[in-house]
Amino acid sequence: DETSTVLNIQNYNGWNILHWNINGLKNKIDEVNLFLAKLKNKNIDIDALLFCETHLTSIDEAPKIGKYNSEHYIRPTNGGGISIYILPQYKYKLNKNLQKLVTTPNESLFIEVENNTLHRNKKPILIGELYRKPGDPPRIYIQQLNKLTQEIRNRYSHVYIGTDQNIDMIDENFNKVDELLTTLHEHDLI
Repeated sequence: DETSTVLNIQNYNGWNILHWNINGLKNKIDEVNLFLAKLKNKNIDIDALLFCETHLTSIDEAPKIGKYNSEHYIRPTNGGGISIYILPQYKYKLNKNLQKLVTTPNESLFIEVENNTLHRNKKPILIGELYRKPGDPPRIYIQQLNKLTQEIRNRYSHVYIGTDQNIDMIDENFNKVDELLTTLHEHDLI
């Protein structure tokens, strides 16, 4: 199945985060629920679900997934779109200022989650989803990503970003790969 090849679950500092290039969330909601049920049977709870290519055309058609709260970016034209679902025990707020840093032709969505850990660091946790449309200039995306990483530096206790960059990392003719990888690495995003 195509979607299983772009599915990624990671456990970061106690957070189970799933990133999924869903290619149509409404059409795959049964698959999502079945997958989450299988994980639940293995005592794995996903704290945050990050979806790209949701293809939602309005907030009203966003499917409910279990008890999760959700935020969505709806692309004004066909295709694309991103969503973040988060368990209800986490208090969060949408960060529209960061969303303004990664904009058309790219898509972004960010939430700040209260950090209620026993650690001294009470800075919030940032969870985001980024999507770069294929065919749009990678240069713009990389410039926006650089601005974003500068803005979030030292402001959060942890940063978790799911992304579909639609960049061929092994293309020898693409000279921006080094710049992209350097940016991500310098800010501990890879």
